[in-house]
Amino acid sequence: MVRKCIFSGCDRNALEKSNYCILHENYRSTTYDEDYLNREKAKAFYEEIKSGVRNFKGCIFPEISLTNMNFQNINFTDCVFKGAVDFSGSKFEGKTSFENCIFKSDALFKGCEFVGCVSFEEVMFKKYANFIDSIFYSSVKFESMNFSDVTFYNAKFNEKASFNDSIFTGFVRFEGSSNNLVFYSEAEFDDISFRLPNEVEFINLDLSRASFFNTNIEDVRFADVKWATAGRLFKRKAIYNELLIDQKVYRDYELVADIYRRLRASYEKRLQYQYASDFYIGEMEIKRKNCKFKNRISKFIMQNLSFIALYKYFSLYGENYYLPIIWIFLTILLFGYLFSHLFKLQSLDPYALSVLTFFQMIPSSVMKKLASNMTLSVVFLIERLLGILFTALFVLALRRRFKKMTL
Repeated sequence: MVRKCIFSGCDRNALEKSNYCILHENYRSTTYDEDYLNREKAKAFYEEIKSGVRNFKGCIFPEISLTNMNFQNINFTDCVFKGAVDFSGSKFEGKTSFENCIFKSDALFKGCEFVGCVSFEEVMFKKYANFIDSIFYSSVKFESMNFSDVTFYNAKFNEKASFNDSIFTGFVRFEGSSNNLVFYSEAEFDDISFRLPNEVEFINLDLSRASFFNTNIEDVRFADVKWATAGRLFKRKAIYNELLIDQKVYRDYELVADIYRRLRASYEKRLQYQYASDFYIGEMEIKRKNCKFKNRISKFIMQNLSFIALYKYFSLYGENYYLPIIWIFLTILLFGYLFSHLFKLQSLDPYALSVLTFFQMIPSSVMKKLASNMTLSVVFLIERLLGILFTALFVLALRRRFKKMTL
């Protein structure tokens, strides 16, 4: 009597000395020699591939090589690859699933093409995973995975790529080229743990639609990366999540500010201060936009007339020393006009008097007039206070710039 494999859903015949078929045999439930099982597994697998079988759920494979093959709707869910596996140059069409697989040795997907939807959810790569030159034409999920060493050099993701909730324990390399910036749609790296962040590199990529929520990127290296752009008058590098906040897609301001803090730390450690400055401005912008009031008027006031908003308008959060100079010039012109046309002070050139007042050098002859004119005294006081404010902002911004240049 022919016995069937006891693996759920398998219609293959069981081995004589096992309750499982050759492909589901786990090496522990039989007295067969391991080398014999490896040979028979490989033989059975290649025969089924040639005959058009596409469902290999739960199978256990030895070392296999399937280079330059064409697969249609292949299902490797829950498989264990005990030996090295090489799919280099193969083409996967339709729905492809490697969900919950375990790769115990090297896995090569070099130059593969994934035409349909593909999922690597909850996969464990215990050794090296090679996706060099691979192309993903549709969306792909690398979620809840465990990577050791992995390379995505010159890979191409035409649709959304998600790496959420994954763990990377070794070196990680995402690198493109001048002709291929790897990501051409959304790329999600949320809730990821990089166990060796100093060994993680994102080089020559388009991350203008990438997300890094709750991911430890402070020590990750970013080089020649294309980020999103924000700002009207002063353009700066930004992250995609801030743009989604402006579009009212996201509401969690703190998480977005946290991404900016981490990116800023990463660039500062590599002395790339222009990028660090942009991400610091982004962080401050998120704080400015994060208004708890629901009333439109209150919200407008907090976002545009609060102290943090004025800090932006006067010096771009201390990152632009040109803005204080512009405000100094405008302040002197304004108060010079007031002195000339409203108070008609003729003892000195009104604009020269404005300059002296701004820099706290009011002539004694003018000081006597202030004692008898309360309105004029208030105007002089306002200009003096503005003088202290804008001079301080200019000095702080300039000091910050020189500090970055000398580090």
